[in-house]
Amino acid sequence: MNDLLSYYPVLVNLFKYLSHRELKSLSSVSKDWWEVTSPFLETISKLVVPNSSHKIQRNYNYIEINQDHIDIKDNSIGSLPGTVSKLCLTSDTTSPEVFDHLKKMKKLKHLTLTIDCVDVCVGDIGLETLHIKSPMILNFAIQNQNTLKKLHISNFFGCVGEADNCLRNFKSDVLEGFGLNGVLILFPNEGLNTFFSKHTLLKSCFLNYLSIQDDVIASLQQNCPLLETLSLKGCFNLSDHSLLEVSRMKKIKVLNILNTCVTFEGLRHLASTDLNSFKVSSNFDQAQDFNEPQVQEVIKDMGNLTVLVVKFNRFGDEDPYNAMQFVADHLPEMEELELSVFSAHFKDCPDSLPDLDFKNLVSLKLHYIGVTNTLLRSLRAPKLKFLTIKDTKKVNYLGFKDLAKNCPVLKHLDVSGGKKVDDDCIDICRRKMKNLENLNLSFCRKVTIESLRFLVTESKIYIVNMAGVVNNEDSRIDEIVEFTEGFTRINSDLISNGMRQIFI
Repeated sequence: MNDLLSYYPVLVNLFKYLSHRELKSLSSVSKDWWEVTSPFLETISKLVVPNSSHKIQRNYNYIEINQDHIDIKDNSIGSLPGTVSKLCLTSDTTSPEVFDHLKKMKKLKHLTLTIDCVDVCVGDIGLETLHIKSPMILNFAIQNQNTLKKLHISNFFGCVGEADNCLRNFKSDVLEGFGLNGVLILFPNEGLNTFFSKHTLLKSCFLNYLSIQDDVIASLQQNCPLLETLSLKGCFNLSDHSLLEVSRMKKIKVLNILNTCVTFEGLRHLASTDLNSFKVSSNFDQAQDFNEPQVQEVIKDMGNLTVLVVKFNRFGDEDPYNAMQFVADHLPEMEELELSVFSAHFKDCPDSLPDLDFKNLVSLKLHYIGVTNTLLRSLRAPKLKFLTIKDTKKVNYLGFKDLAKNCPVLKHLDVSGGKKVDDDCIDICRRKMKNLENLNLSFCRKVTIESLRFLVTESKIYIVNMAGVVNNEDSRIDEIVEFTEGFTRINSDLISNGMRQIFI
């Protein structure tokens, strides 16, 4: 791989003259060639159209068009190739004829519309996925679809009555996924209840930041027996009774109730469920502590969890080690773990701790919970690839040294805001973490330009985030561009050589 990288500036020029098929063949030669050609394959298969006069002259799988008004007379629409399977349209207004034209594109299966203050009427054009992003819809209609499997409406705080009518009248016999993300709006329950009664094949449902009532969850439970994934994030009006309805969903595997007002008394209803993924945050009105026995008893009953996200007001006056030890002891299949706390006041951590064995853990995020060198020394995670330890004040090069030893396959490391992250830590990342590909050092103020020079030139890390390490007005930013041979400045925050990226 190092030999290929040494010729990278030359390869960049050569790749410009190769077709998608030729690059595809080249990428299959070996893993090294695949890594070198991948960014170019993605660029060729995806096009972002700069303006309405731009004529599309080659085949693409994914096209984004961003214009004030999208009309069938535009070159960008009229020249859309028949190979497009995924299309993203961003506009203030869109003419109805555009959808008639899209119907002729037989391979188009995924459509995303980002629109403002306009009339929207999407006909049956053979889609499988439709995502509508709109902060303000005046007239809103989606005709019945014969092939649509996923419908998602997000950033919605428009005309609630229109959306309610749309959901009442809409029908797709094959719909499996539905999402409605609002901005804390009071959405009529009747429209959702009618919608669920007509779509009994739903397997996933996302109802985020809506002021819905418990009877919506009851309707979902009664009408959608195949439901496996449910997100109720930010639905503050739901009570503990909604979790009783969730417990009656026989196939439910994934549940997100972050930022709701359910209590841990209500969580007891979930003891009988067979959840694989659970995301929960404490009620701000209650001083709940993750280390309290009644809290841990609820989570311990979910013995099949592989994903757990817990956001609490506090972890008490104890080191976060206790919380992690609880997870390691009672949830042995854990693959993704995130622990966050809103107000942390911990006692000093002892010099040594028993091992924390996470045999299957792949992703670990620890936000503001007082991570220490001792905790990282005790961590045993042979499969860990993604690690985030946000705003830690106590981790220095000793913690990095233990990480390199105890987590040998680590690929993504985020230590942003680390008060003691310095050049010695960077040296360990460069020399000891052989698989590291993505490193976030943003606002690690003790890191110097000199150590970043070695990191970029003598490691295979593809993405480095050094935002806030040096001031963007500082003339030394130019030094970063100079010592990164083959890199060019994309914008004020990014330099890249096509394959590797450095955020500044």
